[in-house]
Amino acid sequence: MLIPMSKILAKMISTVWYPVNYFKISFGKLDRLGNIALDVKSESSLAPDSKRYKVVDVVRIILSETSNTTLRQNLNSLMRFVPYRFLRPWFASELKGLTDLSVNSKIIELANKNFHNVKNISMYRFNNGKEKHIELQKLWFNYLVEHNRILMDFSFWNLIKYLQKNNPNVPNIPKKLFAPEARNLKRARNFWDLVLDDYREVSCIYSQLPIIKDKYSIDHFIPWRFVTHDLMWNLIPVPKNINSVKSDSLPSLNRYFDQFAQIQQRAFKIVFRKNKMKLLEDYSNLYQCELKEIYEMSENKFKDKLYSTVAPLTQIAENMGFESRWIYQK
Repeated sequence: MLIPMSKILAKMISTVWYPVNYFKISFGKLDRLGNIALDVKSESSLAPDSKRYKVVDVVRIILSETSNTTLRQNLNSLMRFVPYRFLRPWFASELKGLTDLSVNSKIIELANKNFHNVKNISMYRFNNGKEKHIELQKLWFNYLVEHNRILMDFSFWNLIKYLQKNNPNVPNIPKKLFAPEARNLKRARNFWDLVLDDYREVSCIYSQLPIIKDKYSIDHFIPWRFVTHDLMWNLIPVPKNINSVKSDSLPSLNRYFDQFAQIQQRAFKIVFRKNKMKLLEDYSNLYQCELKEIYEMSENKFKDKLYSTVAPLTQIAENMGFESRWIYQK
């Protein structure tokens, strides 16, 4: 089975596309793959949430161009190392002591020589035609297909550990490896509908416009793109156009946090009095106490605990490059 090396490289870039460009995850200071994915985005028309097949197409087009741009050079440098270095453990003793410049040619020779060697069979060999390919060995191909699920889980488990090491304060790393799933905010709408039935003078904390039942959007105070959860303590109702304008920005805590905390506490108390305790479980986990104790909290205590969670998350998101200190402009 022949696989173009340009396709392998394009797939590599597409795999890190969402973590790097959409969720702003760092692959480490010395990582080149993530940095090249950022460069592809900045030098193309691709959006942070582009489909993987579009990323693959764009990268392969860049590689096929004759102009020797810095981006194309960086992409080609990955092709000069990754496919060859992957096979290095197969031939560790034969490669011992060789200079870095001579390793690739020796790996090509050894991969071809051991392509049918049962004792140390090479996973693939190189086909240097008009377009460079790798040729997967049939036995290895069958092995990879048979154990695909195990190998995928092993790879993602180690990738998650690596990313958590390089992003120690970033929440929910596993959910940031792929395109986000469709979100279901029905529970949040049930929560705020209950609040609006009882408290009809709710205003948008950003614009001061009135919140009208059945005509509002759910806003993630700290953007979903950073927290990747729909926990109730981070959600508030806003007019639909305000939600679109705010998008993934971090609101100014100096301007909006007090109003955010006030509407959160008032909403909590309304839902508590309506005895809809299941809708309040997220608060119990946040405050680490019983719901009744939260209900009886003073305004300052409720606000301080919420701030101790929101402020650090906001700072981390700002450090990662999310637009910060957003203020609504009429």
